[in-house]
Amino acid sequence: IWNELSQECLPELTEQRLKEIAREYESKANFPHCIGAMDNVLFAVVDADYRFIYIDVGAYGKECDSTIFQNSTLYEHIQRNQIILPHPEPLSSTRSEDMPFVFVADEAFGLSPYIMRPYSGRNLATPK
Repeated sequence: IWNELSQECLPELTEQRLKEIAREYESKANFPHCIGAMDNVLFAVVDADYRFIYIDVGAYGKECDSTIFQNSTLYEHIQRNQIILPHPEPLSSTRSEDMPFVFVADEAFGLSPYIMRPYSGRNLATPK
């Protein structure tokens, strides 16, 4: 089954495919430059239509999210430039500053140039 359906169900993550995913996230969630959402019951990344674009089910349950990610083939491929992430671009034609394309993840993932986590809100003044 895997040999026959893997390319159809989990196509290769190319720069072009990641840019398509980013356009879908911007269109559907108003989140520009998002190339996937990560979570870790099993380590997975989904596109804007909640379709899996990457899975890794080889980790033990007691490992933390960032460790599981750092031990995944996705991390390895990104580090070795075997998956080429889109180059930073301006968010719109009215902005000139280049912004990176990112995966969105929860607080358990470590920060990196290609992972965006929610702001924790700690150390904010009460009115904010």
